[in-house]
Amino acid sequence: MQVQELLKGLEILEAHGDPSVEINSIVYDSRKARRGSLFVCIEGYVTDGHRYINQALEQDASAILVQKPVGDLNVPWFRIADTRRGLAHVSDLFFNHPSGRLSLIGITGTKGKTTATYMTKAIFDAAQHRTGLVGTVANIIGDEITFASRTTPESYDLQALLDEMCDRGLKHCVMEVSSQGLMLERVYGCHFTSGIFTNLFHDHIGPTEHATMDDYLAAKLRLFTQCQHAVINRDIDCFSQVRAAVGGSCLTYGLTGQADIRAEDIKKTTRHHRIGTSFNLQSPWYRGEVFVGMPGLFNVYNALAAIAAAGLEGVGLEAVRNSLSMISVPGRVQPVPTGRPFQVIVDYAHNAASLENLLNTLREYTTGRLVVLFGNGGDRARS
Repeated sequence: MQVQELLKGLEILEAHGDPSVEINSIVYDSRKARRGSLFVCIEGYVTDGHRYINQALEQDASAILVQKPVGDLNVPWFRIADTRRGLAHVSDLFFNHPSGRLSLIGITGTKGKTTATYMTKAIFDAAQHRTGLVGTVANIIGDEITFASRTTPESYDLQALLDEMCDRGLKHCVMEVSSQGLMLERVYGCHFTSGIFTNLFHDHIGPTEHATMDDYLAAKLRLFTQCQHAVINRDIDCFSQVRAAVGGSCLTYGLTGQADIRAEDIKKTTRHHRIGTSFNLQSPWYRGEVFVGMPGLFNVYNALAAIAAAGLEGVGLEAVRNSLSMISVPGRVQPVPTGRPFQVIVDYAHNAASLENLLNTLREYTTGRLVVLFGNGGDRARS
């Protein structure tokens, strides 16, 4: 493609050189630049891509996209206001808008994103709907699993993943959409069939994330500007604020009678040697008993979010039941077989609210001692 085709739709503040130069790759890491590359200079928390323009030129980059004024260069260069948004824009065009070629489901919230995405994928797979996954633990395309370096990939990497899913014949993708991913424009240009808001807790407040809880919430609410259908947890404290941000179609889920998708008659139970929870499902699409093979009320909420995504896509109740009864999510109340009279559980609970919920839940299933080993990743607000 010509660079001018990639830049179409962006406000160009300054342009130098031939806009018809051919581009066959986009890079934001100067070490990957080569002939035919458009090097996009991203200003990050640790370093600034503008500092590496010379390295990109030494490696024969064909054009440069910047947000800061630069001197004379021997290749075409273009200045825009925000290269993070610019990278997302040119990547979306370069890969021919892959989010418009499949049904993309985005899930945001402080807790539950990973579990809800795995549950959603499991339901779709049970219904024979080939579905990709993008998230904290891994990115999944068919049988190929690659471990993820961040919850929501950089925009170019995300568009490349979605394009590969399309090329492999996948029709659906479910992805975790982090507040950072929204704030840093990683999902700019993506069209979501459904956007799901799970909850909001005090987390991700710090010098490299969000200054305040208001900023944190505002970042997450940006998802609703890019989705066709909104789905919101009806039972969260900030429901009114979240609902007010939705201008179009909106469904709710929860445990109260006001929710569109809700769980009633909830019971702790064990089936197929799995501890979990059963409930009577009420929804616009179907009603009936559902067993979730993961313990805890929070996993009932996660299941309801996944059921909402499935219902909006026309997936039936049998796929919901079959998949959720045997669901397994890496690092999320994940059992480790011991062959001995005690159970080992691995869970990613990494803040006070998550750990408290987890321990209260496990205590309900425990008759003896509950031994806890926990750590903290750090780099968070001291509060």
